[in-house]
Amino acid sequence: MVMQLIERVPNLAGVVDASLDFVFMEEVISGGRRLRPGFQLLAGRDYLVSAAALGGNGAIVPLAGIAPKLLRRVYDLCRQQKFVEARGMQEDIAHLHHLVREAGASGLKDGLAGIKCAMAVMGRECGVPRPPVRPLGEVERGRFEEAVQALPFLKTEPRGW
Repeated sequence: MVMQLIERVPNLAGVVDASLDFVFMEEVISGGRRLRPGFQLLAGRDYLVSAAALGGNGAIVPLAGIAPKLLRRVYDLCRQQKFVEARGMQEDIAHLHHLVREAGASGLKDGLAGIKCAMAVMGRECGVPRPPVRPLGEVERGRFEEAVQALPFLKTEPRGW
């Protein structure tokens, strides 16, 4: 379908893919660039290393609001194709991703409640999620804040806006 869109839409410059389906990503990148040189794929998740290794051009990374320095370091290494060097930091990002995603009293595993709470922990208050997502409960928020504050790679991240 993406190849058909490239053929039919002359100003389609790229796509954002959040599927983490690496076969799909590879096919879109290689097929897209065959049809339109310069075609881009942006990963719609926090997994920069794997997307960049396939030829992706960048990513939309929600966790950059929590750990901007870490995400920037990984991005820079990926742009230099230093994927092995970036791997350990990507594992830290994955740990934070899972922590944030699992937080939430609503049963929805989209991570929005966790992202907003983690941003507040980092001094970047941005309010509570809108329904149907509920903010973390008092006990859950306390446990989550402790878990976020215990992450060693967040010690060097900036606080506040």
